Amino acid sequence: MDYDNLALIRAFENGLDNKSSEAGFVLIHVEMVKHSHGLVSGVQKGLKALRDLDSPDRLSVFQEGLQEILEAFKKINKVMNDMWQKSKPEAYSGFRTFIFGIHSQPMFPDGVIYEGVSVEPMKFRGESGANDSMIPLVDNFMCIDMPENPLTQILKDFRNYRPDGHKGYLQWVETVAKGTDDYPSIREFRGRHWNFTREYILKQGKRLHPKATGGSPIVEWLPNQLSQILNIMSEVQEHIIRTYSEESLKGGDAAEFLRIKDTVPKDLAKLQKEVKTYSSNLASQ
Repeated sequence: MDYDNLALIRAFENGLDNKSSEAGFVLIHVEMVKHSHGLVSGVQKGLKALRDLDSPDRLSVFQEGLQEILEAFKKINKVMNDMWQKSKPEAYSGFRTFIFGIHSQPMFPDGVIYEGVSVEPMKFRGESGANDSMIPLVDNFMCIDMPENPLTQILKDFRNYRPDGHKGYLQWVETVAKGTDDYPSIREFRGRHWNFTREYILKQGKRLHPKATGGSPIVEWLPNQLSQILNIMSEVQEHIIRTYSEESLKGGDAAEFLRIKDTVPKDLAKLQKEVKTYSSNLASQ
């Protein structure tokens, strides 16, 4: 399966034209999921190593698992970056309206009554990448705890829209995982997702709708998760610096570690500035 042999079976903006921005937006997500098996396989290896503490191979197995996760993320992030070519930011608003949900949307304050289904109003969240299980899987494996706030509650609510098998597996991983050190890949994924939101929605020069398609706050929600991973990376880096000598932090992977260490505080400061700017723009409408 690759991008060129994928096709939509329903569309809103330009029919089933596979060259449309709507098709690109959807099919890029599908191709990203194509590589998710590497995340599952890597997580399974990592958990096996954590379980078999008496095995002489446990460290190498654990490292193999981390490497497999890293390689899968490289492929996923590479495909994700193709979004810019396959789906144009200025075209997103043309079909975004049709993928909005009902839950937490001001246009449906009381929900919607579906005739013949229920006499009570129902509320469902809209189409959103937050329904996918890839990032929650690695979050759970790496024991990344989100801050306790209303934005995180929305993140948890998205769990209800996943297949039962996904929900059960994610919960199991969350229960047995002990933590790992492959944070940069998650930061890259979440950072690119925020970039999409900024370029496809917040910079389009139109009156901003306060909610995303899934019903989460359009400005604050993604930065809630991104800032948390940046804070965790900063804490881990400080621990490594306190634990290891300056001499040991030279050459090979250590050089990449030091590069990331210098980048994290800059990324966090930039993110906070962007959130402040776009929140102010939204409030002044």
